[in-house]
Amino acid sequence: MFKQLNAILASETSRSKFREHLRHSHAEEIVDLWEEITKFIDCESTCESAERIYQTFIDAEAPKRVNIDPEQGLQLKNFLVLNNPKKENIDSCLKSILGQLEVLMAQNYLLSFQKNK
Repeated sequence: MFKQLNAILASETSRSKFREHLRHSHAEEIVDLWEEITKFIDCESTCESAERIYQTFIDAEAPKRVNIDPEQGLQLKNFLVLNNPKKENIDSCLKSILGQLEVLMAQNYLLSFQKNK
């Protein structure tokens, strides 16, 4: 199941179609968050980028709130409020959230996406 999901997410065309499928389910922010975290991890992003991810997708008042494990959200918030947060701590936390997103997408949306292709 995860192999199929990873193939979909790796292709811009397939990911776009998957996003459209999630839009109909009112859940496209899941792919948006997945993309933002992937970009953060893949490049030398700053802690400000992680703060933007938190404020946009994870904070209780986030405009595109994604339902993730509250402990992970709290852990990320705690890393961000440190005077000198370490990128490796933020990366580790975001990778954990990324894993949660992939499970969520695979379990809740992949099958219906494949049926509707």
